[in-house]
Amino acid sequence: MMVTVEPYVCNDCQELTDVQVGLRGKVYQREKLTAKQKKEFYRCGMCQSDRISKWDTEKKPCPKCGNSLDRDESESILWD
Repeated sequence: MMVTVEPYVCNDCQELTDVQVGLRGKVYQREKLTAKQKKEFYRCGMCQSDRISKWDTEKKPCPKCGNSLDRDESESILWD
């Protein structure tokens, strides 16, 4: 587990995606990233935009339609 990710919504492509926010379990503060790090961290995994917002994991709204997302308990989650 080298990369630390968190769920974000892209404000450009409206995709819900895991965004690289750090390495080896450590979360880097977005405001303290170097110019080189800004190209790698806190970017949409789909379109590479940096216009992202942390996904509300309590309300879980779909970024495209606004409806709530519910986990299907019958489906398992596989982690690499």
